[in-house]
Amino acid sequence: MRRLLLTSLRTRLVLLVLLPVVPILGLSLYSFTQQRAQASAFARADALRLARQAAAEQDQLFAGTLELLAALARHPPVRARESAGCVALVTNLLSPFFVNLAVATPQGEVFCSAVPTRGRASVANEAEFKRAMGARGFALGQYRRDPITGRPVIHAVYPIINGGGRVLGVAVAALDLAWLNQLAAKVELPPGTALTVLDAGGVILAGAPDPAARIGHRIPEGALLDAILTGRPEGMAEATDVEGVSRLIGLAVVGSAAKAGPVYVAVGIPTALALAEARRILTGELLVLALFAALAAFGAWGTGNALILRPARTLAAAAERLRTGDLTARSGLAGAGELGELGRAFDGMAAALDRHLAERTRAEEALARSSREFGLILRAAGDGIFGLDLQGHATFVNPAAAAMLGWTTEELIGQPIHGMIHHTRTDGTTFEREDCPIYAAFTDGAVHHGDAEVFWRKDGTSFPVEYTSTPMREASKIAGAVVVFQDITERRRAEMARLAQEAAEQANRAKSEFLSRMSHELRTPLNAVLGFAQLLEMDSLSAEQHESVQHILKAGRHLLDLITEVLDIARIEAGRLAVSPEPLDAREVVEESLALIAPLAAGEGIRVEELPAGRDWHIVADRQRLKQVLLNLLSNAVKYNRRDGAVEVGFEETAEGRLRISVRDTGPGIAPERAAQLFTPFERLGADQKEIEGTGLGLALSKRLVEAMGGTLGLKAPEGEGSIFWVEFPLAERPDAPSPSVPAALPTRPSDRTADGRTILYIDDNLSNVGVIRGLLAHRPGITLLPAMQGRLGLDLAREHQPHLILLDLHLADISGEEVLRRLQEHPDTRRIPVVVISADPTGSQAERVRAAGAQGYLAKPLDMQQLLKILDEVLAAAATESVSPERRVHGAPR
Repeated sequence: MRRLLLTSLRTRLVLLVLLPVVPILGLSLYSFTQQRAQASAFARADALRLARQAAAEQDQLFAGTLELLAALARHPPVRARESAGCVALVTNLLSPFFVNLAVATPQGEVFCSAVPTRGRASVANEAEFKRAMGARGFALGQYRRDPITGRPVIHAVYPIINGGGRVLGVAVAALDLAWLNQLAAKVELPPGTALTVLDAGGVILAGAPDPAARIGHRIPEGALLDAILTGRPEGMAEATDVEGVSRLIGLAVVGSAAKAGPVYVAVGIPTALALAEARRILTGELLVLALFAALAAFGAWGTGNALILRPARTLAAAAERLRTGDLTARSGLAGAGELGELGRAFDGMAAALDRHLAERTRAEEALARSSREFGLILRAAGDGIFGLDLQGHATFVNPAAAAMLGWTTEELIGQPIHGMIHHTRTDGTTFEREDCPIYAAFTDGAVHHGDAEVFWRKDGTSFPVEYTSTPMREASKIAGAVVVFQDITERRRAEMARLAQEAAEQANRAKSEFLSRMSHELRTPLNAVLGFAQLLEMDSLSAEQHESVQHILKAGRHLLDLITEVLDIARIEAGRLAVSPEPLDAREVVEESLALIAPLAAGEGIRVEELPAGRDWHIVADRQRLKQVLLNLLSNAVKYNRRDGAVEVGFEETAEGRLRISVRDTGPGIAPERAAQLFTPFERLGADQKEIEGTGLGLALSKRLVEAMGGTLGLKAPEGEGSIFWVEFPLAERPDAPSPSVPAALPTRPSDRTADGRTILYIDDNLSNVGVIRGLLAHRPGITLLPAMQGRLGLDLAREHQPHLILLDLHLADISGEEVLRRLQEHPDTRRIPVVVISADPTGSQAERVRAAGAQGYLAKPLDMQQLLKILDEVLAAAATESVSPERRVHGAPR
């Protein structure tokens, strides 16, 4: 009801006149006790009102402090901890309201102060610093002596937070208590009334009318101190001040400091003064009428000031702050009535202005952030980037471009780029600006790309580049160009290396093809020579004829060994000889080799001895190639030994973790000056001994084989005391579970009648080879031979006659033997016919390839006739077990 009466200005004016009547009417309505309580309550309320008024005055300073610190926290020098820029900033912002302005790190170390510090200064132990860091908001401290100036202050702390939410430091303002006293002095107080500004611990910061004697003292124990320590925002109490005077006190908190570390304003009216009126009324009933007029005038004046003048002053003060640029100014008049509406309208206008400024600030920050991000992108880019204006001068250069060109960014900005870095072509001729594709972007507006030019560094050296020049447009007009370039030196080197590698690989392929062709061309005629010689050997010959045939076979096999070793050496040099190193039992391989050489040694009367090994050694080597090397060394030790001599094989572990296998003979030895010739192809130191056979390639091939396996082959030849050849290989761990190689069992040899009625198709374009096979099959009269000189003819004969076996040469005149094999496997009528490939190229990779393609066997030329007959018998015996009759096989494959 009371609130409704105060909603209009007219009602308030009436109340101003009628209010003085209330104390007079109370004299007749209440007893002395009631009058005293009413006077006390009125005094408390008046003290609270005055405290609120004074708190509002004090709030101006704290609100301004908060805004100042918030603005200070946004400045780049503060955020970047640039000491010089920060000191200049806080010195410029220092005003009479503050004893000092400073900025500290997250650890509390002061690195920026408007007042010079004496040595190291820190705020790390101050409660307000810890509260600001923990809550990440504005915090106020309590009364203290400023550590830098030594003056009594209260510290205000505001955290500096980046966009990611990390605290970069704090801004600190040391508020001058003298200004709090000046603000306190501005409050109009009734006579005898005292105003006190208190911190959160109850220590006096300022006051009126006589603050000097009380500043820095804590108020006595009592209701007022309890209210402050319990954090009450406002209230009324009766307490004794530091001077021992009992007062009725109104307590209010300063608004801007409410959450930051409260600052209170207490207005105390002496109890005796507050109750004096009641005592006067009690003793002066006779003066009621005279006092009525005085009280009415006093009440009208006081009420008018509270209800009209004070809101008007508040609006005026807020308007003045707004005029000076403080967009946070608010009237705070939110009540009912015309003044309340006016206050709300004013506050709404200020809020709208504040939002507009905030939006503009955010836009400016976004623009600055975008600019920073663009700069970061340019600095972080690995490619060189520079901009050109229409005159060809550099407008910006990123660090990568400057580093590649050997200039600094400052040296390039504003300079004609073409004349500095693009003045000369790769061949040394002058590159005119008119011909420059980079500058062409200015005239034709097109993107230009180049990768066959060079840029020149500051030191006069050049490097190949790939660049793109893109025109820049502003309002649809060309304003310059952006050039992005890369140093392609490494790319060029990689390309050259790739071309060199391709050339080497092509050379290796050509060499491999040459080796394959040479193997075929050399082995094919040898196949005829040795084939017909073996056929003659099978016939009934006279002793003289048999001796001649043996000479032919011996010479042919010697030539075959020579061809094999020459091709092996060529494959090693071409890197085409495959070796498969694995952990091997060295003694086991040596014993296998000794078993193979034993018949030759026995025939020459040579004693072969193996020295006892200390333990089982395992080395890393290729089993077959190692055995080939050992057989060569043992064979030489037997051939070049003396009658009834000896060959010793020994083992020795070296300090380098290798095993040495040595072969010692008791021959005449080798002169040291001739030892180097041993490993040269076709150099035979024993060539003068006509009865000793050899090609002069064995040791040369053995040395290359050992080195291909990662080993070493050497000679120790004390003259006249025999020779010692040795090989060394790295030692290896013993395999956990060796898996011995078990040869596959061959089919049982068929009876003599197995071949009856069988047909063999032989596809080869060499007539002499066909003659060899025809002569061989004379020993198997039951077999019919179908010869085919071309691959396509062979395919037709295979489909038409359904032979029991196909012998296929790989080198044919029309299509390759591998293509013939593929077509035989694909056609349903010929898929089941066994195929044995015959080739003059005995490489292991080719044998594996044709077996994977479906061939049942693989024979190398020159042919071993006994081996071929064995294979024919085995394949035909297997074919004899099929259920399809010969008649059906001749006319077509079974369906």
